[in-house]
Amino acid sequence: MKNTIYIVIIIASFFMVSCLKDDGNYEYENLAYVQEIKGIDEAYSIYQFEEELVVTPELTVGNSDFNKDDYDYKWYLIDYYLDKNVGVIKHDTIYISTNKDLRFTADATVPIKKMMCVFEVTSKGTGIVFKESTFLTVKNSYSYGSFILHQKGNNSELCLIKENEEIVEDVYGIVTGGKILAGKPKQMCHFYPNRDELLNIYTDQYPDYGAIFDFSKFEYLFPASVCFFGEIPKDADFQYMESDGTGFYSLVNNRYFYLNLMMGDKYRPYFEYNLPDFEEDVDYIGEAGLNILHGAETGQLYSSGVWGINVDFSSGGRKLVMPGKMLYMMSEPGGSMWSEDKARFYVQNGTSITEYGCSYGFNGSKYMFVYDLKSENEFVASELIDENTLFSASNTEKYLFFTKDNVIYRYNYDDVKAKPVKFYEYPAGSQISYFKHGYDSEGERLEVGVYDNSGSDKNASLYYLDRTGKVTKSYENICGKIVDIVYKNSI
Repeated sequence: MKNTIYIVIIIASFFMVSCLKDDGNYEYENLAYVQEIKGIDEAYSIYQFEEELVVTPELTVGNSDFNKDDYDYKWYLIDYYLDKNVGVIKHDTIYISTNKDLRFTADATVPIKKMMCVFEVTSKGTGIVFKESTFLTVKNSYSYGSFILHQKGNNSELCLIKENEEIVEDVYGIVTGGKILAGKPKQMCHFYPNRDELLNIYTDQYPDYGAIFDFSKFEYLFPASVCFFGEIPKDADFQYMESDGTGFYSLVNNRYFYLNLMMGDKYRPYFEYNLPDFEEDVDYIGEAGLNILHGAETGQLYSSGVWGINVDFSSGGRKLVMPGKMLYMMSEPGGSMWSEDKARFYVQNGTSITEYGCSYGFNGSKYMFVYDLKSENEFVASELIDENTLFSASNTEKYLFFTKDNVIYRYNYDDVKAKPVKFYEYPAGSQISYFKHGYDSEGERLEVGVYDNSGSDKNASLYYLDRTGKVTKSYENICGKIVDIVYKNSI
């Protein structure tokens, strides 16, 4: 059906081209009618916001020399589209210039697509209209690169490092005509629901709580509040937010939301759990096989996956709890959660931290994930962990990385008695705000956002470290405090 629609649009476009071309075969005496329009190519392509389209047509007229003041000019785009409500192809006309020579830069009002571009010449003396047409493809300037959500004052901003290394400071403001992304930044998610591509940006500002973009066109769609069941009240407590690329997990006012746009409603959460029994005790949402909630007082684990609200966590058939505050949970490299995988949990109780190791996998007879405790030991460097510590586990090696102020540590969890080693140290006074593993052409890398206390709008830098701790790339003082990064590659 889609192919049929595209064919109809193409046929209509070429039919319009033939109608617009004017051979100038008129039998007018002493009239300066247009015989020919040259200097217009068959097609053009420009990047929205960045490239200027320059076209200088040459007009040949009959019975006199050409005088541009004898004519009126119009340049306009014809945007064909399918009206899905009535199943009819329609079109919009977008006027872009009234000068003979075109100098045009596409802004946010111009669609990112291929359109017909028409040059119209009207004789002031006779009113006769002459036309020539071409095609113009407007491309997205902000389709690819590293999108950085950072804090600027009490609001958020989206910075882009393009694939050509060019830095665009305020993408959100550019594409929305200068709007501010209100509220302090919380998180971003990149989704592909129903063949659409979305970028969800979350902030703490009522009532929008961020924005949802069409990421293929980079157009604003909706406020982020549509992603939650019901209304999120003013001054909501965003206790936790996390994304793994296919799902988004949030704890807001002790209501747990699991947003999976591949399933269910396009923008609404696939799951919502109210947790009155936990009250202030729910302190972590993470992924280890499935996404799991942890209650600090009860120590009970709750699965948020499609398999229900229970997991079986035990040792030798005996049910177990992990009292304390969950700091981090992770899966070890290798294995499969559908057969047998390994996971680790780091739980803080008072000043000590316990490391739990377990195997887990999906049990078909119980129709749930079963976690079997294999080890339990005191973490050897509890003094290095504080409320600002960030964790990230390697996906290829058995290392857990974590931060303390301006220092990154590496811990080999295959040797639970060995102290963590200093992996990298930033200048004193720096603070690490973003800390995750990613990949590039050379393999796995550690991505680190660091800011200082200078108070500048550009007090943050981004660094990529390889597995040896070498800085492979850096972007110095590019934005404010980095909260999250989403990558979109053209490959």
